[in-house]
Amino acid sequence: MINWELARIMTVIISVAAVSLCLMVGIGERLSLPGRLAKIESLRSDLLKIGEGSNEDSIGQATQWNQDINWYKVYNKKWYMDILIPDEWDSVDTIDVSRPVYNWEENE
Repeated sequence: MINWELARIMTVIISVAAVSLCLMVGIGERLSLPGRLAKIESLRSDLLKIGEGSNEDSIGQATQWNQDINWYKVYNKKWYMDILIPDEWDSVDTIDVSRPVYNWEENE
């Protein structure tokens, strides 16, 4: 025989745990956002300093960050992920890896 009272209590406990976990993940995403944005801007400026001979490691990092930025932008539009992903990701531009150019004349 099923104890329905125990089943209701367990359902409430599991629901509270799931909501708490989602809130903690959302808070963690919001707290780590400034650091991630700083890494993106640092990589963006490093690619401009390197110039035409950009090394593959920097381009690989930029490509990975571009994938992450696009993932955040896509999933931020989903109603079930909106509470987890900060809206600031919508204003972040991807890193241009097509042709980083260093202006030698300005920096001599």
